Amino acid sequence: MVQKNAADCKRINKYKTFKEMPSWMLCGFGGPSLIVSYFFAKHVVVPAADEIVVIANQHGFDVIGTALSVFVLAIGVFSLAFGAIATRCGQLLFQRHFA
Repeated sequence: MVQKNAADCKRINKYKTFKEMPSWMLCGFGGPSLIVSYFFAKHVVVPAADEIVVIANQHGFDVIGTALSVFVLAIGVFSLAFGAIATRCGQLLFQRHFA
């Protein structure tokens, strides 16, 4: 059974670029990427960054504040990467179906 599953995995098409993917697969990648990007940007990074600024103005920055800022920055980059995936998938879908 394990050998059959391994053979099935090797047989699956692997796409090197988003442009090679079929439209249904672009929808499968782009839709959830858009939701993840929006959630992290709107509900995690922006409120946390506002609170960091308020706390830094009141108490100054220390090691914990710096570490927290780097952590929020990493989440922001994560959100940006998912946003880039969603944007590229949306552009390709638009080109294929509306242009």
